[in-house]
Amino acid sequence: MRHLRIVAGTFICLSVMSASAPLFAKDSDDAAKKSDLPSCLSKLKLTDEQKTKAKEVVQKYDDKIDKVMKHFSEKYLETVETEAALLTSVEDILSEQQRENIRNERRKAAHSDKDTDKTDAAKSDDKSKAVSSNDTKPGKSAVVVEEIDEITFANGITLTVDQEVIADRITTKHMAHLRALHRRVHSIHNRLIALETDKIVELEKLLTKEQLSQLRQDRQAAAGDAHATAAPSK
Repeated sequence: MRHLRIVAGTFICLSVMSASAPLFAKDSDDAAKKSDLPSCLSKLKLTDEQKTKAKEVVQKYDDKIDKVMKHFSEKYLETVETEAALLTSVEDILSEQQRENIRNERRKAAHSDKDTDKTDAAKSDDKSKAVSSNDTKPGKSAVVVEEIDEITFANGITLTVDQEVIADRITTKHMAHLRALHRRVHSIHNRLIALETDKIVELEKLLTKEQLSQLRQDRQAAAGDAHATAAPSK
């Protein structure tokens, strides 16, 4: 028997979410902030001429990033809506008790202030356990089983054999569209990273050798601090 899992929206991991914090809304004073210089340049004692040119670079790239981010937000929301439609379609085949249990648990997750995100390793472990616990009968698609588990998290609801068959059919119907959306979101995410990185490279061209050396030292120091913080204690 398969255990039904509640919506958690794990298709869009972060991966995507790390692109930028304000995905769907901007502060009212964003226009004023748009040409602000990155904080990493604040210690470099830029000349007035360097500051002027740097602001022009920031303005040029931020205009492009804003346009791409708008497209990213639209596609991301479309993906979320499609996943929600898939899960509610599966819920339609459940008993009243099953449906009530799932919705109660999902409501807790939706309105909780706690961070329920898991590490990639934890997600991978959950996924392996979920797949290994399923009865993959001859002719039954293990991929479909994985896809269902990928967009849900365990809550102990067990599907009947008939419910499994219908759930697989519903999931298969949505998967092609979802995969296409995921590829598109990932592609836009990569473009955002490329634009942000290009902006940094353009700003570096304005620096003196001494300033560039200082910037690189600061970056490596910050990376070292992050590594030390992330390293597990022995």
